[in-house]
Amino acid sequence: MHVDVDAAGMATLVKTEPVLPPNVSGCLGGVIAALNLPKSGGGTEVAFLFTFTGAAASTIGQPPPPAYPPEYYSGRRMRRAGIGLIIPGSILFGIGGLVMIGFFVDTSETQILFTALGVGALGGALLIPGIILAVLGKKRIEKAMMQARFPMPGIAFDPVRKSTHLTLAWRF
Repeated sequence: MHVDVDAAGMATLVKTEPVLPPNVSGCLGGVIAALNLPKSGGGTEVAFLFTFTGAAASTIGQPPPPAYPPEYYSGRRMRRAGIGLIIPGSILFGIGGLVMIGFFVDTSETQILFTALGVGALGGALLIPGIILAVLGKKRIEKAMMQARFPMPGIAFDPVRKSTHLTLAWRF
């Protein structure tokens, strides 16, 4: 910022580098003109260097991250809990099926049958509520994002080009 001070002690903003918008430079000029500087025998030009700390230059002008509604976060937790039940449920259900196949190979061991049924039932007991939680959580997330007017990510298939691409869709 370059300031001109005359012999009477009146200060005037001459220029700024880089050039600031008119409303900002006008505000600075008003503040500088209101300064009472001591009278001197001659005028002078003074250069002031201001360093502003804060956001890096690359982040200036970028919008803040979106603030999702509370329903989004509860839906996300619900979906994650569902996935957390689906994974071990699928593993146990699959192991139960493999053990059941082992029983049909050797039918003399009835203990294998009960083990297979128990492991499969435990897997199913985890798998069914996990699927329900994951689906309901996803629906809650989508509903919250539509209410907040956030773009909905998706995958679209183009049958003409036989290709798939990601999409962002807004619903109004």
